[in-house]
Amino acid sequence: MDLTAFFAAYGFNDRRQHLIGLLAAELDAIRAKGWQVRCYVFGSFVRDPLKEQPGDIDCLLGISKPFDDRRWYRQDATGEIHIKHNVLFASFATPNELRPCNTVGEMIALFNQGCALAGEETHIDGDGSDLIEVWL
Repeated sequence: MDLTAFFAAYGFNDRRQHLIGLLAAELDAIRAKGWQVRCYVFGSFVRDPLKEQPGDIDCLLGISKPFDDRRWYRQDATGEIHIKHNVLFASFATPNELRPCNTVGEMIALFNQGCALAGEETHIDGDGSDLIEVWL
């Protein structure tokens, strides 16, 4: 779902519009570097019944960037975006050829594995059909 459609579907009040704006700024900053990104929003922000005043927006980011490029730093310092991310680097042999970003299934597996290793009880079940892919 492109960001405009996501905004129309889920940005029905000021709080939600603010959170979507924070997400848009993250995606803009990543794309401005020439990197690829896949974003999957999940949790109470997109799950029925939709919260009127969500405290945050949860997303998985798959980022693909050239080998030996700058490090990725989050733009948001508010803590209102909960981001689990995976950064893929290009191969040493082809340093500027971006690898395809992870699929939703790969991102879910990485998310669940990371949460388990950190001792967190958060877990995404199923095939990812309850996640919304958002792009610019």
